[in-house]
Amino acid sequence: MYLNEGCPIDPRTATRADVERVAAWINSQPYKSSTKGDLKITLKKLVQYGKYGSCYKAPVPEEAMCLTINTRCKDSRVRPDFITEAKLIMRIAQSMMVYDWLHRKKFEDKDQ
Repeated sequence: MYLNEGCPIDPRTATRADVERVAAWINSQPYKSSTKGDLKITLKKLVQYGKYGSCYKAPVPEEAMCLTINTRCKDSRVRPDFITEAKLIMRIAQSMMVYDWLHRKKFEDKDQ
């Protein structure tokens, strides 16, 4: 997924309406909220770079001030109703096997 392919924008000539349109497109995508936040930060930095030629100590342009990034929302793409009891038992067994293998490997390395 490329930000510019989904919703093209020219950062040098972007208006507030353009930035809001791209933000609306980002929000409509089926990504986790952390990915959406990262895309909005990227959009803000693209507009900042396009307007000022740098992101280092450059002010955030007025066009990108409308972006709100929610970093507190922790959602998951895997819902508990998708995990059956059998899958849960398999995951627990796999993690126990990996733990046992790592534990044995640690002691084998000490013996040598």
